[in-house]
Amino acid sequence: MRPFLISAIFFLAILIELGVIIGFILLLRRGVRRRNRVDKVKGYVLLGAGSFLSLIMALPSAAYLYTEELWYEHLGYSQVFWKLLMTRWKLFFLYGGMSACFMLLNLFIARAICPVPQAFRRWADQGTKAFHRMMVSVILLISIIFGIAAVPFWQDYLMNRNRVEVGEKDPIFNKDIGFYMFSLRFKDFTTAWMKALVWLSAGLLLWIYNFYSNRDPQSLIRARSGILYHGTALWITALIVSILRSRISIWKTLFSSRGTVYGVGYAEAHAHIPALKAHIVILILIGLVLLFNLKFRKKIVWVTACAVWFLSYLLGVQLYPFLVQEFRVKPTERVLELEYLSNNIKMTRKAYGLDKIEEETGLVNKLATLDVIRGNQWILDNMQLWDRKALYKTLTDLQELRPYYSFYDVDVDRYMVNGQYRQVMIAAREMNPERIPKFARTWVNMRLKYTHGYGVVIVPVNEFTPEGRPNYWVKDIPPSSSYPEFTITQPEIYFGEMTKEHIFVNTGEPELDYSIRSPQGEGEENVYTFYKGRGGVQLGRGFRRLAFMWRFAKLNVILSKYLQPQSRVMYRRAVLDRIKALAPFLMFDRDPYIVVGKSGKLWWIVDAFTHSRHYPYSEPYPGPQPKPETKYAPDWGLKNKFNYIRNSIQAMIDAYNGDVYFFIRDETDPMVQVYKRIFPGMLRPQDEIPDGLIDHGRFPDILTLILSRMYTVYHMQDPQVFYGQEDKWELPLELYYTKEKREMVPYYATIKLPGEENIEFVNMMPFTPTAGKRNLIAWLVARCDARYYGRLKAYILPKGREIDGPEIIEDRVDQDPDMSKQLSLWDQGGSSVIRGNVLTIPVEDTLFYVEPIYLQAKDAKRPELKQVVVAAGDRLAWGANFIQALN
Repeated sequence: MRPFLISAIFFLAILIELGVIIGFILLLRRGVRRRNRVDKVKGYVLLGAGSFLSLIMALPSAAYLYTEELWYEHLGYSQVFWKLLMTRWKLFFLYGGMSACFMLLNLFIARAICPVPQAFRRWADQGTKAFHRMMVSVILLISIIFGIAAVPFWQDYLMNRNRVEVGEKDPIFNKDIGFYMFSLRFKDFTTAWMKALVWLSAGLLLWIYNFYSNRDPQSLIRARSGILYHGTALWITALIVSILRSRISIWKTLFSSRGTVYGVGYAEAHAHIPALKAHIVILILIGLVLLFNLKFRKKIVWVTACAVWFLSYLLGVQLYPFLVQEFRVKPTERVLELEYLSNNIKMTRKAYGLDKIEEETGLVNKLATLDVIRGNQWILDNMQLWDRKALYKTLTDLQELRPYYSFYDVDVDRYMVNGQYRQVMIAAREMNPERIPKFARTWVNMRLKYTHGYGVVIVPVNEFTPEGRPNYWVKDIPPSSSYPEFTITQPEIYFGEMTKEHIFVNTGEPELDYSIRSPQGEGEENVYTFYKGRGGVQLGRGFRRLAFMWRFAKLNVILSKYLQPQSRVMYRRAVLDRIKALAPFLMFDRDPYIVVGKSGKLWWIVDAFTHSRHYPYSEPYPGPQPKPETKYAPDWGLKNKFNYIRNSIQAMIDAYNGDVYFFIRDETDPMVQVYKRIFPGMLRPQDEIPDGLIDHGRFPDILTLILSRMYTVYHMQDPQVFYGQEDKWELPLELYYTKEKREMVPYYATIKLPGEENIEFVNMMPFTPTAGKRNLIAWLVARCDARYYGRLKAYILPKGREIDGPEIIEDRVDQDPDMSKQLSLWDQGGSSVIRGNVLTIPVEDTLFYVEPIYLQAKDAKRPELKQVVVAAGDRLAWGANFIQALN
């Protein structure tokens, strides 16, 4: 939207300059003709002041647009920039132009009906011309507003023009789902826009004919006749628009929230839809009556038509469905709504992909024994004992190494290491300009010297040194790797999560690469580098360089001796900002994660979601319930944002060059098919994913949370059971990092799923029943490995079999006399006990729980792992590490 607004300022500056030039010429000619120096002076003052104003508006705007186009072009997405910008301008001129033409046409018709009579021309002509000029100005202003109103609907316009058939039809009107997802919203806006235009034109028409009727006696007679015919034509136009609006309203009943059912319920099907159809018939009859009344010219007919129109809408379309809902449906809701509730269940499951969940019942039916756990080596190799928050504090204390480096967060991934499938935690060491001392924050340091972060830290999730520190597989600067799989060939991070500011590279000033201890052992030496990649836009010379000066509002861009024509400027370096600018039509996961590619390069991966609010009958996402346990829920802010979602696209960003690629992970998604038609060549097939990154796809945990929240209700497919919420589930609670219980969030684990032969990387979420029961009832798994990516499995425990849930396990820990005493002892003297995630781990046909417990000393910067709790069978064991707990 910003490029459109800035381009609007640019064009406004051009219009101001044209107006200034015209005014200057007119004043100059008048001054010459009258030999009046004052008019000449006014002209030159106008030219100077107006040109200055237009220049200070036009030059920064042109600079921004030019540098913006250069940014898109250097990434290979120039066509996206022009498509996004020109579509908005197209809508502005199309809808603004249609508004102007329609209102001007009405003005010209009224003018033709009521010309200035010859007898009154002497004193009426000037006033009429002034009135017409005023009306044209008003119409142009209104047209600009109507044009601007269309601009936010650029995405709906493009989707409507490039819509595809989904292949599924809605159960009420038997129309393809693609009509509702890709066309209905734009048609809804267009008809609403037409309605506003017609009624506003009617108001202007009354104003115009009122002026004519008061101008002179002859025009009074013409105005009375003209308003009859002209007003009738406009009224019939309004009726046609209302018919179209009523038709749209019929389709929109599929998104009604009137009753228990989201979508068409009994009241919509038996009252609202019939009332809208009857309303359409009444509108047609009103139009015929108005045409017939042109012969008789009876005012009572007009008044009656207005009353019938109003009452038809008020009593039929609004009141009647309300009465049916209140007095017919609510008393017998369970019987009347079941058919429509079945539609809601079916369509919601399809919209969220819940219908593709593979459900397994009874494969897991008991808690594991310690012998079963010991017999599966993969558990020992990949048990996640390092909590992300705890490791973040540890790395911040031990591995930032220099005050100007920071870790934004810690991510979970997996790699093949020495022939073994291992789960690891990885964090990128980024440059943090806010940590540079204030006295050193010069322009040269901030923009030319401190330009990039350096390397990553990789830690296995289950290994500690005897001192309780991480057993690093990649650490330090320059990066040292314990395994060849983690040899990093390009450790510099120019694009990341903390890279908010623009920088210049390939300059005359060397960049700080890293610091090392001097060979003499005294102090440290800085190692410098020059950027050798293709990232950023070439600075150039002339207007190009001036444009960057205006964009960044710094004279140094043209004055600095360090900047050369071949220098490159990197801006919009934060990975989320980067991909949001390129693909504003997608919703992105807020947690980018860094990956070491097979070539040793560093890449960022971000999951992108296609989403819509217009899947018929599908329940909008409800978000978390407002209660204390959910105040930390990561899906706050997503309520009612969509009723269809897929993670069909992944964005991958080169951390050194800033190249951005979008890859399709689900070709069957109809929204992906539409975007491929809108932006040809932008979305690439997944077999083109470079550098082995396809093996590092993660099913995003925010999407697992969204699907889990929907699945707690929509696993029930029987409408009778669904209506009574007899089998509703809940997300369990845990004491994670606080002394207050909070809602559990999905977590990544490397496990062997029941019935599978190989271990794999998954995202998991357990479920418990409602009504205060806290036993485990099921758990959902989102598979992440390339061969299974995106497949969902739900493991449901058999009815009548109770297995303790995560919350009960934590209560058992607190109630154990020895453990409770130890926790109380640790939680004194300013120290605090930190509880990690309660991990639910399946093994064969059983499962068990693991919870790491950390101790944060009062003056310590990092927590220390103190105990690992294992709940297996009816036993609760703990030890300093996982092996000790098992023994």
